[in-house]
Amino acid sequence: MYTKAGRNKDEDLAELIRLKSGPRAALNGFKRLISEQVGAVIELSDLRCIATVADACERALTNASVQVPPREPTSAAAAGNEEATGDHAE
Repeated sequence: MYTKAGRNKDEDLAELIRLKSGPRAALNGFKRLISEQVGAVIELSDLRCIATVADACERALTNASVQVPPREPTSAAAAGNEEATGDHAE
């Protein structure tokens, strides 16, 4: 998704690090720019990848003995959309 949005992850990470030492508004503005550009290219088929990342984060937090709140289902998942939940057989 990052590549589809025309973003360069390494350059963006370097810019985020640079902006951390400056005004918070500049850092927040850059984060918003990235999220809006990535959000503009997300497709339904990308939701499976997002779910995989979220599941990995939940496992990592659980293994670190951190209380993990249950994740709210997405509207597509609530409607039973297998593509959005990643619950289909392959």
